[in-house]
Amino acid sequence: RFENIVFIDWHNANGSSNCRVNYMINEKTGELHISGDLGSAVFYWYGKNTWQNIASYSKNLGYFLSKAEANSEEGYYDETKARKELEEYFSEENWDNRDIEEELGCTRSELIDRAMERWNQYGTGEFSNEVFDEDRTVEFLHDNDIYSAGHTVSARERLWAVGLQMILEKYNNANN
Repeated sequence: RFENIVFIDWHNANGSSNCRVNYMINEKTGELHISGDLGSAVFYWYGKNTWQNIASYSKNLGYFLSKAEANSEEGYYDETKARKELEEYFSEENWDNRDIEEELGCTRSELIDRAMERWNQYGTGEFSNEVFDEDRTVEFLHDNDIYSAGHTVSARERLWAVGLQMILEKYNNANN
């Protein structure tokens, strides 16, 4: 600890540098800087947060990763996962085929097929139209707050969170 800044070095118990991660947390500003063998990232919470708070946030991986402003690990996009996400979204009770047919003139299944034809065109998991595409599928998705699908977290991002959770657990056990 140096004033408001906490440095934590997470590594194998034998001291090996394999999977070593360095966490630097500014508790006054709510910043987390990660560097080491598993890549790097900068996270911001824009307010006071103890290192214990930030470590506990890592238990909700989606929320935790949403705070990354810069990240060497982007994960990847999976077509099977993207299709499954759309199927789950449009299988909810509030969606029946009449709503989709009235809006787009197609069935739920056809909507998903048309959406997947427009998926990940630029490697980002986004749904986008061709320049002169008159189909309203993408506009319909965007109107319903569906902009991308199929994102899969990288193993390194998971390990950043796991490291923080292990550190917090060890700290809590030592102080109980």
